Amino acid sequence: MTITKIPKLSKNCKDITDQRFGRLVAIKPTNKRCGRHVIWQCICDCGNECFVASQRLQNKQTQSCGCFKKDLLTQRTITHRMSKTLIYSIWKSMIQRCENPKDLSFKWYGGRGISVSKEFHDFQTWYEHIGPRPGPEYSQDRIENDGNYERGNIRWTTQQNQCANSRPISCGPFRQFWFRAWHKDMMCQFMSNSQSKFAKKHTLHGPSISACLNGKQKIHRGWIFLKI
Repeated sequence: MTITKIPKLSKNCKDITDQRFGRLVAIKPTNKRCGRHVIWQCICDCGNECFVASQRLQNKQTQSCGCFKKDLLTQRTITHRMSKTLIYSIWKSMIQRCENPKDLSFKWYGGRGISVSKEFHDFQTWYEHIGPRPGPEYSQDRIENDGNYERGNIRWTTQQNQCANSRPISCGPFRQFWFRAWHKDMMCQFMSNSQSKFAKKHTLHGPSISACLNGKQKIHRGWIFLKI
C-alpha cells in the first residue's frame, strides 16, 4: 500500500482543505508553486481534477475546471434557439447601432448618446420584456425617442400607431404634415410631423427637407423623404 504524503503548509499559507470555491473543492496542496502561492489539487462538480493556485481560488478567479464557461456558452446557444431568426437580428442590430462606431447607423444612436441597458445585452431578457413580434409590419420603437433601449421604453409598433399616438403640429417655420424619412445606409425608418425638429435632431437643413417633400429635391445628405 502506497501512502501519499501531503506537503506541509508554511505558516503564511492558509489551509483551505475541503473548502468550496464555486464548482471546485480544494482537496490538498501540492509541492508546486505559482509565485508565492500554493498550487492546490481540486475536484470539480463535473468529476474532473484540476490544479489551481490558492490566490485564484480565494479571489474567485477560477471556480471550475473550465466546464462552467462551456456550459454557459452552450446554454446561451441552445436556450432560445433563435440565433438565426429575424427577431434575433433585430436585437443584435439594436446593440450594434448603439455601441459599434463602425455601424452605419451609429451616429444616429450611440453617436447621440442612446444606449442599451445592461440587462438587454442578454437576448432572452430583452425578448421576454418586449415579447413576440406581432407581425411583419411591426418594428421596435422607443416610447421616448430620446430615451435609451431600456425596460419600459421599448415596444413593437406600426408606423400608423406612431402617427396616431402623436399630436400633429401646425406651427413652425415650415408647413407641417406627417412624413416618412429613411437614410440610404440605414435599415430603419422614421416618422415625424415636424420638419424643423427632424432637421435639428439629425443635423439637417430644414428647407432642404421641405424641398424633398415638395418634389423639388430627391435626396438630402443621404436622406429620402416621403409625405404620408
